[in-house]
Amino acid sequence: MFLSDNTAPACPEVLNYLQQYVQNSVDHPYGGDQLTSKLNDIVSNIFEREVMVFPVLSGTASNCLALAAMCPSTGAVITHRNSHLSVDENTAPHFFTGGAALHQIGGGADTISPEELSRFCAKRPWRDVHSAVPRVLTITQATELGRIYSTEHLQELGAIARHYDMRVFIDGARFANALIQQNVSPSAAVMPSGASAMTLGAIKNGTFGAEALVLFEPELFPVVRQKAKQTGHLASKMRYLSAQLHAYFKDGLWLNNARAANSAAKQLSGLLNANPHCELAIESDTNQIFVRMPDALHQHLQDAGFDIYPWHVEDQACFRLVTNWATSNDHIDAFANALRSY
Repeated sequence: MFLSDNTAPACPEVLNYLQQYVQNSVDHPYGGDQLTSKLNDIVSNIFEREVMVFPVLSGTASNCLALAAMCPSTGAVITHRNSHLSVDENTAPHFFTGGAALHQIGGGADTISPEELSRFCAKRPWRDVHSAVPRVLTITQATELGRIYSTEHLQELGAIARHYDMRVFIDGARFANALIQQNVSPSAAVMPSGASAMTLGAIKNGTFGAEALVLFEPELFPVVRQKAKQTGHLASKMRYLSAQLHAYFKDGLWLNNARAANSAAKQLSGLLNANPHCELAIESDTNQIFVRMPDALHQHLQDAGFDIYPWHVEDQACFRLVTNWATSNDHIDAFANALRSY
């Protein structure tokens, strides 16, 4: 139940929108349809600037299509050593980019500090043919530990990236959850970094098979489209992906869903914090919780039907619990009962 936010069902609003607007429609293929075209206006209004949107089936494809458009095969992508891109994307970043390197940095558990980015860049042999030159800085918002880069932090990182002629990419798989916690506009949360592109995650937060790759530099769009075709990610009936995103953004559904997930996480954190057998490993800002508990308690929760991942936080063995938009009071009450019965 708390294994991942990918276990959540699709929102009824998303399924209803498909049934109402798409099921019996006939339109152009490969993104030439009206729903896909209108996505640009919808997301441009959200970010208060002109953007291009490319709907994709998965977060991996979204991340790696962006990197492929921003980084040449002879270049490198700077990313945190514990980022999803570093740890959980197999060799997809190398495959999509045609061989670009990953430079993994980060002394902290989940964020890149301006000081260490500056130090790393200052030591790079920028004109040495024997070294892959960094072309892209990636930032995960919220991080793999559920924490948030402040706007000031993003501004500092973006300034360093621009100084070294790098683009910035934001992996926003849980961007909506970060946005709710920050209580700022999407534009204010992204623009300080000077990002060229970002993924605006949706599958974890209500859709069933659509992510939004948002391009703040429209000239990247044709490159993304070509790469999508090459890698098998140019959907022939893209309107079915776009329709999910229409419903996702309509009437603030994406923010309401993230708000519900974050709120459920706070309740769950309170239960765990009050339990004498548990200790929160880190203060998370969003819908992921990291806790230390005895293996026997973990097994007890597993037996009660609560699958949760073992995780490491700063080399300490922990467990991760993730809430989602559909986490209910009944789910939390059942978990509380399981904790009490240990």
